[in-house]
Amino acid sequence: MPPSKFAGILNKIFGTGAGDAVAKDYQALYDFPEQQLKYHINTKVALEKLPITPLTTKDWVIMHRKFIHKI
Repeated sequence: MPPSKFAGILNKIFGTGAGDAVAKDYQALYDFPEQQLKYHINTKVALEKLPITPLTTKDWVIMHRKFIHKI
């Protein structure tokens, strides 16, 4: 999905401008791949301490679809 299309979706969910900032960052990753950070963060310790279960984006959307069904 092009960053501009993703921005439109986020703007509808979170308000005008919210998606534009995210899309700008994603576009920069595509335009300047040599500037991408090259590191790996091990989240195992943090996830063991937090009382949450991580969700995929797809699962999050399914859980909240009644709020974002007009997108």
